[in-house]
Amino acid sequence: GGDSSHADPNPSNSEAAHHEDEDGPSRVTSSNLYPYEGIYKDAADKQQIQSMSELDREAILGDRQDEIQKIRDRENIKNMVRAKDEASGKRYSARDKSRIGVTSEKAQKLDELKQRRQAKEKRPKLNDADSAEQRRKRNNLDCESEDEFEENATLNDIRSVMLTRQRAAELCSTKFFEDYAKGMWVRVSVGFSKDDPKREAKYRVGEIRNVIQHRKYYEVEGQATKVALVVVLAKDEKTVLLDVVSNSSIQENEWMFVVGECKKHSIRLPTKKEISRKMKLIEKHQDWVKEESDITAQVRAKKEMRAQGRGPTTLTVSERLRLESERDQAAALGNMELLGQLNRQLEQASGSFVKTDSVMSELNERNRKANREEIRRAELVANDLRRQQMKALESGAAVKIDPSARVKINPKLTYEARSSTPSQGPNLSAAGTPSSSAASLAIHNSAAKEKAQLTKFEEMVASQVHVDIDIGDF
Repeated sequence: GGDSSHADPNPSNSEAAHHEDEDGPSRVTSSNLYPYEGIYKDAADKQQIQSMSELDREAILGDRQDEIQKIRDRENIKNMVRAKDEASGKRYSARDKSRIGVTSEKAQKLDELKQRRQAKEKRPKLNDADSAEQRRKRNNLDCESEDEFEENATLNDIRSVMLTRQRAAELCSTKFFEDYAKGMWVRVSVGFSKDDPKREAKYRVGEIRNVIQHRKYYEVEGQATKVALVVVLAKDEKTVLLDVVSNSSIQENEWMFVVGECKKHSIRLPTKKEISRKMKLIEKHQDWVKEESDITAQVRAKKEMRAQGRGPTTLTVSERLRLESERDQAAALGNMELLGQLNRQLEQASGSFVKTDSVMSELNERNRKANREEIRRAELVANDLRRQQMKALESGAAVKIDPSARVKINPKLTYEARSSTPSQGPNLSAAGTPSSSAASLAIHNSAAKEKAQLTKFEEMVASQVHVDIDIGDF
């Protein structure tokens, strides 16, 4: 009797374990089904499985995990029923006792088993390092009745606790966002499917397990934030940013993928009761109104993001209207500090716009210079080609002429001189200067010789004519 407190917990070696199940002493438990490392029959079995291909090995180990989990579930249900019966004072009849074979020694061993179960239930809570699969497996059957499991949540239930990108961006700066988001479900973009010729975005559905802070600011729906979500996608945990969360509803095929993965890896699905509790918390914040602290936090976050060079250089129309509305509200409430912050943010946005406009002007001017240089180089190439064609033509070579090409023309100026006639002297203007026309100049040059032979009388007549012309002009 003294060694009974150290009874072997393996049902194959414990007499009490033989009678824990009313099915008889030959039942198979999760412990003795695969005694070697909890998943293999023996060392030879392990060596044989490890030598298989990865696909076959994972298939066999997965089937064994499912088999072990089913046995554990059956054991847990029967233990819960028995514990409830004992707590309510239910006693077996003498006939039942004789059938089950309960003696004082065996009853003591059953009490020891019950104490071990109670100690197991009192173990410390799981820390964050535990995987999602371990947490779900250890927490299963906690709130279930003795006769049946609680009903699992449906797709419509999951949609009722879905967190969209727009709602997350709106609430991410609030103090209650962490409690609000935990337990909700999100539709996350995970890239594109390689086998899809249409290259459509691929989504996965998961439960939010935690809310953390990202190392850098980023923008989502016009808001600056560092918030990131730890999401359980089937059996894996993944940290995602809010900008990859979808605004669209969860699709049926996406939910069926989650159900299949949970069944494959023995992961418990959420129940209707859990979804109902989460909906009550969501409804509590349904009528939330933005407070002054929330506005201040958003303005500060956006300012810090721009200081890191990660934000937009200008405000969108909706952002500017929102800031102006918040500024008017702050002025009406007499909050001068918040009013000053909003005014400075609007001024900074205006300055950024001017700076951006100047940068664009410089860029346009640089592009225009590049275009002019490109045109100049093209003209040089065309001129060189034309000169080569002209040389080839002059040498008598056959050259293909482009009829649409521009032909260079060298104009020549010719002057026709009239026969020599007596001249009456140069045609002087009213100021006494010779005419500048080319024809008069040519005539004047041709008559220069005859002018030297004019008599004094002719010179006097010419002078008189000149005077008369001057008087007439006057």
